[in-house]
Amino acid sequence: MAMVLVFPFIGMSHFLLPVRSAERIKLMGMKVWASSFYLFGIWFYHRGSRRAQTQWPGGPAIIVSNHNSLLDTPAIYLMLKRFALPLAKIELTRGPVFGHLCRWITLPVDRRSSASRQKAMADMKDYLNSGGSLVIFPEGRTNKTDGPFMPFESGAFRLSIESGVPIVPVLVRNTRYCLAGTSPMILRPGLVTTEAGPVFLPSGYPDAHALQAAVVNWYQEQDRKRPLMPEI
Repeated sequence: MAMVLVFPFIGMSHFLLPVRSAERIKLMGMKVWASSFYLFGIWFYHRGSRRAQTQWPGGPAIIVSNHNSLLDTPAIYLMLKRFALPLAKIELTRGPVFGHLCRWITLPVDRRSSASRQKAMADMKDYLNSGGSLVIFPEGRTNKTDGPFMPFESGAFRLSIESGVPIVPVLVRNTRYCLAGTSPMILRPGLVTTEAGPVFLPSGYPDAHALQAAVVNWYQEQDRKRPLMPEI
């Protein structure tokens, strides 16, 4: 119902407004959709994340996050003060209503196709160059392992080095408890928290590997301070 509510507003803004103006409408639409989870007892708490955004660069940013559940996306967009275009798997664009919505508010990619991945990389560079920001889940897919994180893929960090756009990590907690990515998926009331990390400037690292290692280390440090597993 929330998707149906925001569908016409996002569609009209996508086709009728300049890009940056349309992004403001899209962000509001994403927040309306994300807020619908409150009806199911999912509460979102932003642990200093909104205040941390005052330290973010005024221009584009690459926002990366751990990925344990479908709830990670609403958690991030309720936190954000600016619109950021998320990278999404192409399968999400194939539904009747949600598929159109995804094409307007995401950058779809077929991870099984090298040509699609290369095109997505070029499109992301163009979007960053135009002043837009991105949301990327560097684990590549929902974490269904017993550990807090899966290995991070290098794409977001190569993109940061090649474009000169900083990385901002966000840690999302407890979404696996509230809506695990297993089958069948069971929605349970609970508290989801988001925590924004420091800004990682690509100019401070010799290559994408070093930048990736620094960001992964930040996630691991947060997990050591307050373990993600087991989630409660």
